[in-house]
Amino acid sequence: MPAANLPRAARGAFHRPSGPRIGLPPEAWQPRVQLGGYHVYQAHSAHLYRVLGLHVILITQGILRYGRTEGQEDTAKAGEIVWFGDGVNKIVIGAPGPIAFYQVHCFLAGDDQRTAIPALTGCEPLPQRFAVGAAMEPLIAAFDRLIHALLHGTQLWQVESRIWTMEILRLATTAAFAGTIPPGPPLDPWRHLLARMETAAPDCRIADLARESGLRPESFIRNFRRVTGTTPKQYLLQRRLSEARRMLCAGTSVKEAAHRCGFPDPLYFSRMFRRCYGHPPSQAATALAPDAVSPAIGLPLSRHVFAPGYGMGHYTVKPE
Repeated sequence: MPAANLPRAARGAFHRPSGPRIGLPPEAWQPRVQLGGYHVYQAHSAHLYRVLGLHVILITQGILRYGRTEGQEDTAKAGEIVWFGDGVNKIVIGAPGPIAFYQVHCFLAGDDQRTAIPALTGCEPLPQRFAVGAAMEPLIAAFDRLIHALLHGTQLWQVESRIWTMEILRLATTAAFAGTIPPGPPLDPWRHLLARMETAAPDCRIADLARESGLRPESFIRNFRRVTGTTPKQYLLQRRLSEARRMLCAGTSVKEAAHRCGFPDPLYFSRMFRRCYGHPPSQAATALAPDAVSPAIGLPLSRHVFAPGYGMGHYTVKPE
């Protein structure tokens, strides 16, 4: 709505949503989605609205002005996330120029903790505005999947919307705390070994892994199977096939993917790939097509997609 038509509380001064700055650790994140959206605005517009819980905005084009403290304002630009906690907030969009952004409103940990701020143990609470860097495309894909879950309205919408909101939070916190995330609890020897195997060279030998573990190969294989449910040979094979599948879906040729993942014989690679995934490597990209979502394809412009039980009235601020 035009700024002149805003309620009196919205004119002039900005209002920062109230609520204590407490950090809510990841184990308490149980998002319940209220709405998601993808919006494109060409003209200047100002909005005063109520946040019920947590509101996350990812800007893909243009500049967003928003209220942080009484009488002050700040701006966020394309490639940045800005979020708001429980309370009343004001944003000004389309000034200057057009703007496009994604958003999600959710209760992060139920009504009793809805003012809490996402935080990682050992880190400061999530900054109110931060750049997402290389996480931009994965974040767009996650927002698209969230919106599609709400649009399709299947019986799984609650599960899917929570999964994709958690993915948004994961990507956002990773970007916000890039390079500063403290280490977690010490890994036991087997978890440490599995983590190392995830980045091992394709020609990694089981004898070398056994020696690193301080075990004879026979004991290593027996204990590995007890911990993982499979043999080291099968574990390494599946990891290499999974990496090859990722490359194929990204456009790498079958021959190149086989070579880079340690399969010198393309026929053996094709046979193992088919046995694992049920189709030849040449069909890897098309086999995943039903799960793939291209950013913004088929999504409405400037439309709120509400979860069942929510509507615009939940966010409307009544004039004084």
